[in-house]
Amino acid sequence: MPLGATVSPIIIASDKTQLSLFSGDKQAWPIYISIGNISKDTRRHSSKHAMILLGYIPVTKLDCLSLKARKGAAYRLFHYSMSVILKPLIEAGKNGVDIVCADNQIRKVYPILAAYIADFPEQCLVATVKENDCPLCEIDPDHRGEPFNAPFRDPARSLEALRSWGTQNEHESFTRMGLRPVPEPFWADLPHTNIFTCFTPDLLHQLHKGVFKDHLVKWCLKMADGGAVEIDRRFKCMPNHPAIRHFHKGISTISQWTGREYKEMERVFASLIWGAVPNDVCVVARAVIDFIYYASFHSHTTETLWRLQDALNTFHEYKDVFIRYGIREHFRIPKIHAMEHYVSLIRLKGTADGTNTEQSERLHIDCVKEGYRASNKKDYIDQMIRYLERREAIHYFNSFLIWRNVVGEDEDDRNEEAEAEGGAEMASTTSMQPVNDEKESEETEVIQGQGTLTWRIPKKPSFPRTSVTRLIEDFGAIDIIPALIKYLETNVPACRVKPNEYDQFDVFKRIKADLPSMQRLDDGTFRDIVRAVPKVPAKGRKPAEPAHFDCVLVHDSPDAEDVGLNGECDLTANNMTH
Repeated sequence: MPLGATVSPIIIASDKTQLSLFSGDKQAWPIYISIGNISKDTRRHSSKHAMILLGYIPVTKLDCLSLKARKGAAYRLFHYSMSVILKPLIEAGKNGVDIVCADNQIRKVYPILAAYIADFPEQCLVATVKENDCPLCEIDPDHRGEPFNAPFRDPARSLEALRSWGTQNEHESFTRMGLRPVPEPFWADLPHTNIFTCFTPDLLHQLHKGVFKDHLVKWCLKMADGGAVEIDRRFKCMPNHPAIRHFHKGISTISQWTGREYKEMERVFASLIWGAVPNDVCVVARAVIDFIYYASFHSHTTETLWRLQDALNTFHEYKDVFIRYGIREHFRIPKIHAMEHYVSLIRLKGTADGTNTEQSERLHIDCVKEGYRASNKKDYIDQMIRYLERREAIHYFNSFLIWRNVVGEDEDDRNEEAEAEGGAEMASTTSMQPVNDEKESEETEVIQGQGTLTWRIPKKPSFPRTSVTRLIEDFGAIDIIPALIKYLETNVPACRVKPNEYDQFDVFKRIKADLPSMQRLDDGTFRDIVRAVPKVPAKGRKPAEPAHFDCVLVHDSPDAEDVGLNGECDLTANNMTH
């Protein structure tokens, strides 16, 4: 590599998706591309356009071929299409290309395929292996699902076996390695690329949907005392909380799940099944959920990776409980085996949240679904491409107009500096015209608390002019008058007003707090909602609603040690009066 040159890691993502909703079998197979030089936080936001559409893989049933030859032809069609799309990377990766960087300097850049984001079936398709084998390593099928460290697949040996397919000297390792009949995979000529180490962990399909929902939840439902009915009953009995999803109909009858619902169930599942299943099963469930949470961290240290591996070891140690109770006969499940590679892949490629298939699922909306809805459903791929081209042209034109306005404003500012004082005063008067800001009409006002904590309450109280009798009977604020008198005497000693039972108060039913997020799990803030809502009687067809009074822990002694609940006091939410 010449002096001053750099490498640009190429990230490819592919995911076949369904276009028709209720009938039909229309599909699209988009390919997305990004580079590893872009920050993960930027790349994960679809609005930043850091990952763009590269092309569409043909989706055809190949009716012209026999049923036996159809499947192998579909594999070869995919690899041929990908080789056409990625052909420019071969020359660019070998000799480099001159690119204008952000600092307006021209540098020679070597784009190298470094990561491939796909679910398990497409990983097997890219690696040209059968779906009952691991696309990353050469583990024996009898050892899959056990803590065995098998070596990664070797691209040179795999290419040798693939190219021997169909010849008289067919390599015996072709069958032993579980390969598909693809003599020329698209990654064969890509420079400096080991496709088997390009695959990244898939949190959505492998962990949330696979290991947790498709396996662990189903096993626990079978082992619970009372079966699925008991687990559903426990989900229904959960108290309502604004930060926790309430499955008021249980989970056994839900047919369509989303990634958010998987995550919401994981938050309560380990504690919810306690007592309904044997203790060993609870240990396995906790180990799986610990593994999922550690794998989802936004940043890792040596300790967190050790804890990730420890959770996996705990799972292997206790998982035989499902065999003892007759729920499983073996654990030779590809998605369970994929957990063995998480620590090594995170060390090699970075955190798993940066290369999750949730990104491509979100991109489907902008790059596939909207274009299909805008078409007449006939020859839809051509219309989708035309739709995207026009939308991109509009985006570029809007960007030009914004840039032109900014440049024009800068020129006007320079001209105004040379104008007379009267013209400057006129310009400043014009710039001070009121702006119609929609945020001024919002129903919430912000109250800044201590530090970075922000409280939000409605501008108008939910229960205005509420009597003390109702506060005591409906809200349970039995000490409202003595507590208010004590507060005034302590904090406002000069106040001569003495609250009594004839006073009326404005009562708010909720208050929101923007809290710092949990470390490594989220970059933003977490909004907590504290509710103080009395019971609502039944009215017509509307059923009665129970009261909701949340419990709040408040720092009572700032000097107390930060251990357990030291320095915390219990403040019920039924005293939220104004």
